Amino acid sequence: MNFDKTTGEIIASKKPVSFDSSSDSITNSNILMLGWEFPPLKNGGLGVACFGLLCGFGQINYPVDFALPYKMETTKTGEGQKFHFMDQPGEGKFQSNAKENAGNQDNNFKTDFYSGKKFLSFNIPGENILATSYNNSFVKDMPLMDQVKLYAQNTIKYLVLNNLAYKLIHAHDWLTAVAAIEINKIFGTPFIFHIHATEWDRAGEFGNLEIREIELEAVKLAQKIVCVSNYTKNIVLKHYNGIAEKIEIIHNGIDSDLYELIGKDLLALESNSKGLENLLDLINLKDIGYKFVLFVGRLTFQKGVEFLLEAAKMVKKHHNQCIFLITGRGDMETELIDTAAKMGLGDSVIFCGWQNDNFLSALYTIADVFVMPSRSEPFGLVALEAAIHKTPVIISKTSGAAEVMPHSLQVDHWDVGKISHYILSIITYRPLSNVLSSLAASHVGGLDWKTAAGKLAEIYDKSIY
Repeated sequence: MNFDKTTGEIIASKKPVSFDSSSDSITNSNILMLGWEFPPLKNGGLGVACFGLLCGFGQINYPVDFALPYKMETTKTGEGQKFHFMDQPGEGKFQSNAKENAGNQDNNFKTDFYSGKKFLSFNIPGENILATSYNNSFVKDMPLMDQVKLYAQNTIKYLVLNNLAYKLIHAHDWLTAVAAIEINKIFGTPFIFHIHATEWDRAGEFGNLEIREIELEAVKLAQKIVCVSNYTKNIVLKHYNGIAEKIEIIHNGIDSDLYELIGKDLLALESNSKGLENLLDLINLKDIGYKFVLFVGRLTFQKGVEFLLEAAKMVKKHHNQCIFLITGRGDMETELIDTAAKMGLGDSVIFCGWQNDNFLSALYTIADVFVMPSRSEPFGLVALEAAIHKTPVIISKTSGAAEVMPHSLQVDHWDVGKISHYILSIITYRPLSNVLSSLAASHVGGLDWKTAAGKLAEIYDKSIY
């Protein structure tokens, strides 16, 4: 690492910098994976995918360190994986090395990140980053972009304070891309950009420009880009100036032993009496002939829930004992509730909010059909979750899951007539439902996180050796 002694700014190294990690270092891995959330805390599929990948790495005995923006509870993933929380400055000898490290860096390790860019604004002219107070109170209520920038700043500090020098960084989506870009520009460490969703998927041409800029920069600087589907790859090529030779496709996986298939075993819900009561109500309705259509996901523009409500209105004309379970939350929740009421669907649609994994597993099992009507879905892990519960699946053609689920019923997300026709067919004709259930479950059973982790390990090894 070099410094401009006039301005004190960092001049990015052209090769990785070593901080002389000793044998008793807090890592035994060459890879640092940057995460944003992790089960049991999760807001979408990103945390679930990271959990699955770490479990897969454990199965193949491939050590990978995992970073999170702040201290949180983490579900056990197996042996060999170490967690690092970027709001924790380090302990013992590692924290005590701060002054020595600062001296090694000419006392000028500054936070002049992304000079000339809008992404980060942590400029503290004339101050040593290691001499500034460590922010160990990650403020989750601050604006999301500020959280992303703080994560990047804290990660740089954490690596220096703890003498950590990784050979490769693995970033997931734009939320962790800023940290990966900064590590690359300051230390010269190469990174892999793993794209689970883009701003184009979330909002199309109306997306956040700053997020789009971050994604563009990450696509440009990444040594390798991993997309969760060919559908996502095509978006990266078309909207992010991606280079085809840099892109690898690794589909998400699913492992049946990660999910408790509860069915009617209500004992698992005893700790949640309200959830137990609601589930009993649904089961009682099912016992007298009611059918259930399930949606799981964020209630946002991307997910196309309004198309499912339009289909529900059509289904109601032909089947008055069909209930639509809308599970999740998002910025369109209030609007969707109002829309359902105006459509006269008050007795046919239940908005369930977010549910824990046990309750969600029960909903998958109770459901007669699962629908994912997304406008643009890079993958769609929930479709795999439904299939592994032997629930027939209807998914939009504009999804990555469509590539690995040939036995699902696939529709244009806007074709509410066909969506309603497929729903009615499945809930009316038991033989069709049985065939779709068995085919979907058997095919999805071949998609596992161990395979996905093995493919990533090959990319890691080619990148660092």
